[in-house]
Amino acid sequence: MTDEGYKDLSIVEWGEDQKLRMIAPCKDGYYDVYESTRAGTRWYTNGAPISRVWGNSRDRKGEGALSGFITATVDGIKVMLLTTPVYSEEKGEGRLHLWMTDNARVHDVGPVSRETDDAAASSLLYRADKKELILLYEKKSGDSYSLVAVNLTEQLERIKSVVRAWKDMDTALKNCTSSDTVDS
Repeated sequence: MTDEGYKDLSIVEWGEDQKLRMIAPCKDGYYDVYESTRAGTRWYTNGAPISRVWGNSRDRKGEGALSGFITATVDGIKVMLLTTPVYSEEKGEGRLHLWMTDNARVHDVGPVSRETDDAAASSLLYRADKKELILLYEKKSGDSYSLVAVNLTEQLERIKSVVRAWKDMDTALKNCTSSDTVDS
């Protein structure tokens, strides 16, 4: 990986082997996902299902904004949480959406910034001990910017519900058996 075309990188530790995952908004208008060893000395494209899924700017042009990108352990399952702006075609303003993935599946938890705010850059904070998820984002108003903090208690409950559904699905799939015959 080169540093050409990337800025505002976010890095998290992921997996049992504690590899580093980096999400990089690139100038082509989407996010790339890279993986490294624990030391972070060499980075490579990991082919994750989340690479190039999300656009990082309006019309997927330009570098876009820094997104909140963290990991959290929810009901014993480690998930990545990401906020990205979704732009209104009418107004051209961004509204942040919260996404979650276990690196096999992706789920749109829904909008998290206020509907009236033109939101872009964001950070997520997760306090496992208090089971609290907080969004901090930059909102544009004319020529000025301000910061807004939002408690995402409702979204955290939705995340827990999705994790339970994924666990149930995994259990059901593990209990499936194949047969040697085909019914006609």
